[in-house]
Amino acid sequence: MLDVWFYETIQTHCLGQVYLCRYYADDFVCAFEYEQDAQRFYEALKRKLNKFNLEVAEDKTHIMVFSRCKVRSGSSFNFLGFEFRWGLSRAKNRSRIPVLKRRTSRQKLNASLANFKEWLKKSS
Repeated sequence: MLDVWFYETIQTHCLGQVYLCRYYADDFVCAFEYEQDAQRFYEALKRKLNKFNLEVAEDKTHIMVFSRCKVRSGSSFNFLGFEFRWGLSRAKNRSRIPVLKRRTSRQKLNASLANFKEWLKKSS
């Protein structure tokens, strides 16, 4: 439902470029060139989900600026156990260019380590 609705309805009404990156039934990231398109999508998504007696998880849903033009702003987001952020390439002889970087979310890593330590204590 989401994919078809996004590309047939949402994309056609947006002023800028849009992108939907879907992972599972309810895990996805949407990218919008313009903030006003993102705001309209967010409100439309709430209405669409309400038709199916579903709702947006407000604690997991955010509209944020995430642009390679603002690499030094420090913006990042966690998604499915990973932290996504902009960084600069490691090129030595060329100019460094913005690249999307991914690493394990610090919260997920710390939780896994705590669970592992607990398991070790119980297993000893």
